[in-house]
Amino acid sequence: MKRIVNILLIGIIALTITGCNEKKNQSKVEKPKYDIVGTWNINTNVSSKENNYSLRDLFGTCLNMSSNDLVFNEDKTFSFNVGCTYNMEGNYKLDNNIVKISNIKDSNITNKDTLKDIEKNMTFVIIEYNDNQFIQVHMDDFDDDVYIFFGKTKETYDNSQVPSYDEITNSQAK
Repeated sequence: MKRIVNILLIGIIALTITGCNEKKNQSKVEKPKYDIVGTWNINTNVSSKENNYSLRDLFGTCLNMSSNDLVFNEDKTFSFNVGCTYNMEGNYKLDNNIVKISNIKDSNITNKDTLKDIEKNMTFVIIEYNDNQFIQVHMDDFDDDVYIFFGKTKETYDNSQVPSYDEITNSQAK
């Protein structure tokens, strides 16, 4: 009888230790470095400063009529709305600090080859600067390269607070 009680006690202790270890392992699940899910708002100060043209030159008066946002959903879909030019949606995949897009559709662009070119030539890069994250959208489907910056908040910066494109990108090298 003593032997059975000892075996039962050893079993209970083993189960208790195993259960505690499983809880510890479950709590060690790390959050991804970049949490991009949510709505990102265009930062017109940074965007305008770094292009040869203002965003209004590129996207016209529709810039005031559009939501001008970039939305990443948990189900790996996204939408990208800037002015009257882009009303895009599709899928995304996060690869380190690069957001790769695929299967895009745009109500303003129906040519499939054009959509494939946009998929290939539009780059979304997550940039950290002063403890903030920006998403830099590099579009080379214009005559010159165009950079648009999105942030998770609708902050307005005066010109002394706006980081330059070089400051943001150089901070990535550190």
